[in-house]
Amino acid sequence: MKIIKEVMGEEAQNRGYKITSHPKLIATKPLAYFNREKNGSSQGFEITEYLIGEKTLFLRCCGKEIHLKYNSAEEFEDCIRSFNDYMLKEGYDLLEQASNRPYFTHSDNEYVLDNYKAVFEEVHKEFEGKTIKESLDYIEHLIQDAYKLDFLDAKDLLLKAACILTGYLLKVNENMLFFNMIITAYRNKDTDKWFRSIVNKFFTEEELN
Repeated sequence: MKIIKEVMGEEAQNRGYKITSHPKLIATKPLAYFNREKNGSSQGFEITEYLIGEKTLFLRCCGKEIHLKYNSAEEFEDCIRSFNDYMLKEGYDLLEQASNRPYFTHSDNEYVLDNYKAVFEEVHKEFEGKTIKESLDYIEHLIQDAYKLDFLDAKDLLLKAACILTGYLLKVNENMLFFNMIITAYRNKDTDKWFRSIVNKFFTEEELN
């Protein structure tokens, strides 16, 4: 941790990241977690050491992993400097881009959990006599209607869709919460892949016909 802080700490902290560590696991030892809160959401990257096999460190950032081997204290520091170079050239930019993508904040998620029953029941009255498929079509159309709007204007539609979806999914399983598929479908402008192909798995063929 000392070397990591010396090499990477100042830059990371200037960008709003706090550095923490965790106890070793069975096969790995987390050396440093870099975390920050931005726009109501947390993000970060980590440096971990393998405890099995050759001495190896890896940096994980935005779904990408960089693995480097070392055999001495000097090589260990070289690895950390290489990780720092990667973060400066690419990693921090990827995290910044990710923080600026549309997403639901913690308060948005809390809104859905606090209000889904009322929104679901209100809309469900309109769906009286309609099939599950027709109801899912309605949610899909809400997402698609949001495509042409910027995120601030689209959020009300997306939160309404998330509330309705949550109401349906919790009827299937009380522990099921997947309303982030709504924001992912909006972000990628693809309801077939990020909404229908996922949500259809929770209903029978009879319910969807």
